[in-house]
Amino acid sequence: TVAWKNPASGLAGTFTPLGAASLREERLCRAFLSEVGSDEAMRGIGCVDRRGEWAVLDVAPLKRG
Repeated sequence: TVAWKNPASGLAGTFTPLGAASLREERLCRAFLSEVGSDEAMRGIGCVDRRGEWAVLDVAPLKRG
């Protein structure tokens, strides 16, 4: 789990990887859970781009229940 904070907005949260990494369209990708504060969670997929940086490919609200 990696913590993050945006000093401009004051928002903070975490990114937690889910499962193993896999190849998707010849890019290394991994599912993740992102939480902002204590009441908002998103699930998505991030992939390494051509510059070697992680970029969000897909994200949606996490349905709790």
